[in-house]
Formats: sequence, structure tokens, C-alpha cells
Amino acid sequence: MANGRVNSHFMNDREENLEEDAQKTRVMVLGDSHTFATGISTTQTWAKQLERQLNAAAGREAFRTFNAGTTGYSLHQYLSRLRDDGPRLKPHYVVVGLSFATDFYDLLPPGRGGWIYGGDRERDYYELNAEGRLVTQHWVPARQEAAHAYSQKQSFAMTLRGLLERSATFRQLRRSRLMLMLGSRIRVGGQSLWPNMEIIMEKEIAPAHEYQHRLFKALLRGLKEEADQQGAKLVIAGIPYLPQIYDELRKATFPGEKYDAEACTRRVTGYCSELGIGYVDVQTPMRVKHKQSGRWLHFPKDAHPTVEGHRVIAEAIIASRLVQPALAAKTP
Repeated sequence: MANGRVNSHFMNDREENLEEDAQKTRVMVLGDSHTFATGISTTQTWAKQLERQLNAAAGREAFRTFNAGTTGYSLHQYLSRLRDDGPRLKPHYVVVGLSFATDFYDLLPPGRGGWIYGGDRERDYYELNAEGRLVTQHWVPARQEAAHAYSQKQSFAMTLRGLLERSATFRQLRRSRLMLMLGSRIRVGGQSLWPNMEIIMEKEIAPAHEYQHRLFKALLRGLKEEADQQGAKLVIAGIPYLPQIYDELRKATFPGEKYDAEACTRRVTGYCSELGIGYVDVQTPMRVKHKQSGRWLHFPKDAHPTVEGHRVIAEAIIASRLVQPALAAKTP
């Protein structure tokens, strides 16, 4: 049984003690449900496993992680939450659990197709101006048709998938190999029924996905600039999705020369290198762990990482050595 603990700042974490935490190296963790994390207890998340492993290596309570990952969030909300909560937490590090499952897919603003998750909720978001820089916008659902013609701009594939999602039978079967294979190969209006996987598996960026990559890179730059302004170091940990890990699933769903399980990882690694952001490769150690153990590191029904999957994420961050003590130990 999973036991969650959401604190007064809406984090899947224990309550803050700013006086006590001021004596530690503070790590603010951002992400979506793969970081929050769905299906496991608060203490089992990769954020808290990272905290324990860092403290064990230091031989004292030298680190404090703050799990600000939130189910349904995207890169837009990661940046907003850093701007909102960062000044209070004063982090030395900001570690983003980049979800390859959704962080490219659930990125388009209302005028370009709309949100995948929480589309009926008011929110701030970011667009690109003529110079390719981020500008803050605000989304009010009551004005969605008038301001953005949101419902008219949704692709038929997205609409069809939305209808399918309402089917209990479909929800039960959608993570099966057969359903994933059919969803990746059936195309409606030129779009896969599983576009979240298509965008991360394609070797060459499709014209329909070019804006998502531009906006993704701009949001990375925005996160870097905000972290720099707060005196923190930004680290991106790429949390891989099913076909990036399990070869048998990849061969069944995205075969052929057009796709490559490591394509998006290489792309994001390049973006981070260009922007001066530390990148943690989680895909390689997850693939190795799966091949060694034969176990899936994701839950079969909802595809979120298991406790063991979260352990691999934490260990990959430790192994990268990108998070180090920022404060010296006090002399007795």
C-alpha cells in the first residue's frame, strides 16, 4: 500500500523547517507524476531516495530535497513553480525529472492544439515571441473558444483518443503490447494515436513537432536563467518511457529505420550541453537494470516507475556527481 504525505505547500514531502533546512544543501525537485510519484509512498520517491543516498555518502544530514513534482504538470508549470517557490526554499540545486512520457507531448499552448492534461484549469503558460524568447501568457478556460478556438484546433486524433479514454475497456487494455502496437501504427489525420511516444522515438523531427522542440528548448533556457538568478545549479534527469527501455516493446510498437529509442535522449543531451545545463542519463542504467533482472521498472497498468525504477533514477543522479555538498560541515 502506498502512503502519501502532501505538506502545506502542496508537495509530496514532509513539512519544511526553514531554520533547520538552512544548514543543509537544498535540492528543489520538479517534475510531473513520474516524480510526484504515482503508485508509491512519499519516502520511496526518487527525490527522497536521493536525499537518503546523498546523506549516507556525506555521513550526516547534509542534504534536504523538496519534492515539488506535481501530477499533470508540464515544463510550463515547472518554470512557474520554480519562480513561485524557489525564493522561499533558496535551493542550491534544482533537479528536474524530465518525463519523456509527457514533457514533449503535453507542451503545446492553447492556440496550437491545447493541453493534454488539465485543459479545463486556469493557468499561466509560455509562448515564443518573434525573437524566440519566452513570453508569459494566461489561460482562462471560460474564454477558450473565443480567445483560442481551442476545441476547433484539437486534432481529430486527440479527440478520438479522448473518446477512447472514457472507455473502461480501453483504459484496462491500453498498456498491453497489442494496444500499444495498434496505437502506434494506426494514424488518424496523419497523427498516431500515441503521439507522446512518436515524438520521442522519431529519428528526424517531423515538421509537426518542430514548434514543440523550439518551445521545449526555450523553456529549458528559461529554467536555466531562473535557476541562475536564484543562485542554483540546474540539473535535468531524463526519465525514460516504455519503448525507450524495453526492446521487445519497442520492436512491437516502433520498428523500422524511422525510429530510434535513443533519439530524443541524444537531442535533449545536446540541448542541455548547448545551454550549459547538467544532464543525467537515466535511460542507460534503466536498460541495464532491466536486462540484468528481467523485471519491468514501470508498473504495467499506468507505466509510472516502480520503487526499483525510482531507485535507479536516484542512483543515476548520484553517479553523475552533479549534486555535491554546497555547505561545509560545521567544526565541533
